[in-house]
This record gives sequence, C-alpha cells and structure tokens, in this order.
Amino acid sequence: MAEAEKPGEKKDAGGEKKGGGLMPVLVGSLVSGGLLLGGMAYLMQAQNKELKGALEAASKGKGPDAAQPAVKDAAAKDAASTAESGFYDLDEFLVNLANPGGGRFLRATLSLRFHNESARELIKKSQPRVRDLIIDNLSSRTTQDLATREGKAKLKDDVLNQLTRLIPEAGFDGVFLQSFTIQ
Repeated sequence: MAEAEKPGEKKDAGGEKKGGGLMPVLVGSLVSGGLLLGGMAYLMQAQNKELKGALEAASKGKGPDAAQPAVKDAAAKDAASTAESGFYDLDEFLVNLANPGGGRFLRATLSLRFHNESARELIKKSQPRVRDLIIDNLSSRTTQDLATREGKAKLKDDVLNQLTRLIPEAGFDGVFLQSFTIQ
C-alpha cells in the first residue's frame, strides 16, 4: 500500500520520508530572541546615558531639582559622611525574646558605623561588652516591639545610645540591621 505524501515531507534518494524538522524553527527563535535582547540592551544603555545627563544637569543647578538645594546638600553630606566612615560587622545574635510564655526567638546580624579611625580596634577590644550590651537589649524586647518599622528604629536608636555611652571615643553614628528573623 502506498502512503500519501504529507505537505512539508520530502523523500530522499532512497525513498524514505524526511520531515521539515524543528531545526529552522529553533534557529529562527534563537536569532529573534538574540535580536530582542540586543535591542533591549541598547535601549537600556541609551536610557542610562539620558539619566546620567539629567543628574549632571541637576547637580549643576540646571535641572528641575535645582529649586531644592537643601535636599541636595543633605544628600551630599550623607554621601560624604558614609564615604569617610567605617563599618564593623558583628557576628550573628540569637536570643530568646521577652514574650509572655516564651517560645519566640530573634536571629539578627548588626553592623556598626563609626567615624573615628581607631574605633575598629576599640570595638575589637570591647567586643565581649558590646555583645553583652546588644544581647541584653535584644532579649528585653517582645515580638510586638520588633514587628513594626518604628520598633526596629527604636531598637537601633537604643543600641546606638548605649554603645555611645559604653565606648564614647569610638564615634558611633549608626546601627544597621543586616539580617533580622523572628521565629
């Protein structure tokens, strides 16, 4: 019985059928995907150049943000203070929280920011006292105390104030949460 030839099928010299295959479709898809990605990269690069130009114009007082010099000055001071400051990353803390009935704990990692060049050595020498102070502070909190942004901000302020009293010559000016998990 002779088989009917389907459209898109070819017979080779031996009479066997050959399909049109998936290869042209795959190649076409890859080429069009590459062109699409290349076009997106080009547009993003052009947009990045445009944004840089706008930022430069704004910093020279020519852009729409020129009317807000106080905001720009504050941002520049913050950027300068961050560039001049140092950070000290503390090891992870794992403490029980002060919830009624217990059973909840906090796992947190903190970084301290300072402006004094000798602060790193002062912190290293005082690390047992620093860790004790932070553990006492963390373990005195409840889940409800730490559940809000305001609660975390109060925690950071309290730790900063206590560290400043503990090692005033270190010049602490910030406490940052690197990880924070309540379980």
